[in-house]
Amino acid sequence: MKLFSVGIIVGILLFLLGYYTPLHYVFIVVSGILGAGSLVISGMASGAFVSGDRNRANFAAENREERHQRISILKKLALFGGPIFASCIALIALTN
Repeated sequence: MKLFSVGIIVGILLFLLGYYTPLHYVFIVVSGILGAGSLVISGMASGAFVSGDRNRANFAAENREERHQRISILKKLALFGGPIFASCIALIALTN
């Protein structure tokens, strides 16, 4: 939950800076890269972009500790990137 709070704070900060400065496109790009990048990495860590056969093979090849570590990392990245990506979408909607 700590990274979710950090993601909310960073998202609000990027939104406010982007909304109140004339360089809002810069903050849209920065928040978009941070948010979408962390969500894509989270999706790659979860195995969302591979086929079912490859996902089953990866699941069988890892032990319980590795699986819990991988799931912990993907949860943290998703919780961090979600609010930042939401601020990017809000900036796009309000500045155009």
